Amino acid sequence: MLHLLAALAVAGSLRVPAPLSARNASYQLDAQLDPAQKQLTGTGRLHWRNTQSGPATELVFHLYMNAFKNEKSAFLKESGGQHRTAVFDRKDWGAIDVTRLVVDGVDLTSRAVVDDTLLRVALPHAIAPGATSEIDLRWTTKFPRVFARTGWGDNEFFAIAQWFPKVGVWDCQGGCRWRAHQHHLNSEFFSDFGVYEVTLRLPARFIVAGTGVELGTEVIGDEVVHRFLAEDVHDFALAASPKFDVRQGSYHDPLGEVALTYYAQPGRGDRPTLHLAAAQAGLAELGARMFPYPYKRLSIVEPAAGAEGAGGMEYPTLIFTFDVAAPAQIKFGELVTMHELSHQYFYGMIASDEVEEAWLDEGLADAGTDWGLERLLGDTALLYDWGGHRLTTRAERRAGYGPVARVDPPETQAFAFRDNGVYGAVTYGKTQLALSTVRGLIGDARFFAGIGRYAERWRFLHPRIDDFIAAFDDGAGEDLRWFWDEALRGTQVLDYAVGSIQVTEQRPPAGLFDTATDGGTRQQIAPSLHAGPPYHSEVVVDRRGDFRFPVELKVVFDDGSERRERWDGGRSDGAHWHRFSYDTDHQVVRAEVDPDAKVPLDVDRWNDGLLLRADAAPRRTMMRRLDEWLSVLTALVTR
Repeated sequence: MLHLLAALAVAGSLRVPAPLSARNASYQLDAQLDPAQKQLTGTGRLHWRNTQSGPATELVFHLYMNAFKNEKSAFLKESGGQHRTAVFDRKDWGAIDVTRLVVDGVDLTSRAVVDDTLLRVALPHAIAPGATSEIDLRWTTKFPRVFARTGWGDNEFFAIAQWFPKVGVWDCQGGCRWRAHQHHLNSEFFSDFGVYEVTLRLPARFIVAGTGVELGTEVIGDEVVHRFLAEDVHDFALAASPKFDVRQGSYHDPLGEVALTYYAQPGRGDRPTLHLAAAQAGLAELGARMFPYPYKRLSIVEPAAGAEGAGGMEYPTLIFTFDVAAPAQIKFGELVTMHELSHQYFYGMIASDEVEEAWLDEGLADAGTDWGLERLLGDTALLYDWGGHRLTTRAERRAGYGPVARVDPPETQAFAFRDNGVYGAVTYGKTQLALSTVRGLIGDARFFAGIGRYAERWRFLHPRIDDFIAAFDDGAGEDLRWFWDEALRGTQVLDYAVGSIQVTEQRPPAGLFDTATDGGTRQQIAPSLHAGPPYHSEVVVDRRGDFRFPVELKVVFDDGSERRERWDGGRSDGAHWHRFSYDTDHQVVRAEVDPDAKVPLDVDRWNDGLLLRADAAPRRTMMRRLDEWLSVLTALVTR
């Protein structure tokens, strides 16, 4: 079947037959970049079709670059001028000014109302369901110095993202509205699918990367005109620099080839090969778990020094990664590339709302990062493996999530979390841990059947939380709403512990005992020998959180033998503890909840195990504590 699809694929940016989406927001954009002025001027035409059940009486456009216009913007007020490790340079502001807006031949420029990062324009005539309008645009974009995701850096580096007026998403589910929010610190981007035909003009010395495929170039004097085509995407980004060291690679599957291009900074040596290998592993893993990557190209851009704020960001078929000169044992660069590649599915093709339900994007992308790293490294998803210490992404996420577990649930809107730290710990961390936990509960086969059903049903659409739950449970073959309601909609804490181990030696009772004799007299005699097993052991498992989840228990006896137990965690009766009892020839010496680490959502691993007697080798405890502190440190650095 895949070979047939490849044979049918038409010429363009796709490896499969088109269309893949509704294509209701398609753009023809023509832009001129002035590197000296850090400015872009553009004209364009948007073909917009109303695919909803209600008429649209206005249009709403995102003007994301206005987030950097002044200190009154929502983004700068909420961030305080800091994003990740970058600090905003208040000498280099950014803005976007729309100077022409014509809808179906009627000039509405004077009617447009700009509020921070949104432009609204009332329409003289509503756009009916099924109808199409043509909107002509002219605008100027002033780029800031790179701070958060977009702008310019030293050595003429440009991250050209969110550079044009982008129409919002008209939605009539549960009442018609434009799903278009201000650009907040903890929110990213959401838009409809279409076909992008983009022309960029800039000096000939620049090397350019762009979404989709480059159809060709034309030299006109000292400038080069670059022409791009991208089909079935919902955004378009570019990168430009005269300094790029371009490295080529490829990925092959039954659909054919995906051309991989890494736009490295000078002097990186062999490090680009690590990122290309990560991309190959990610495409293989995510293609197998969901569906093959349908585009012909994937571009990976490394920002220039000082412009790292553009790194770690995703756009359709183009990602900005991040790299550091580090020993091979540290996998940070590969992790960033894998995470942004995962966004090609979660955000790119399964286009959930990054603002209203960020967990569906970032959390699932975090899980996809783990799956790709497992394939790449042939082991668990690691951040580093160095000097006997192995830090997994799971351990790092648990260290961040545990302290804020009760603050906000994942379904919170991105801009409504208590603060940036809670947003990251819950949206990324809790979602990843919840998915890993349900994977441990039902097993790999059923888990990935659920993920596959979700991907199949909702690719090139805009799924919500109920869509995910229904599709996953259908694919997994089990109603798991009891889990999703607590994991995604609530702030219940999952924490199980071995509360106690008690062992009693069952020897004959000491003392003198009365017995009846003929004639009714009594005498004291020594007891008979005890005939039963010599030890009675009890292990108590505590539910210390309010999240009810089935857990396993491993009980180890002094002869090395083991028993496995299972408790429903109080789901059937609401119990907060359960006792397991043993009458055996050997005493219990150790017990451990979740011995196979199937429940990473458990917030406290320290209380999962208990010894009958203190560990005679304290070094083991010290090493566990060291790894836990390293997890916390990594969370602070990479969040």
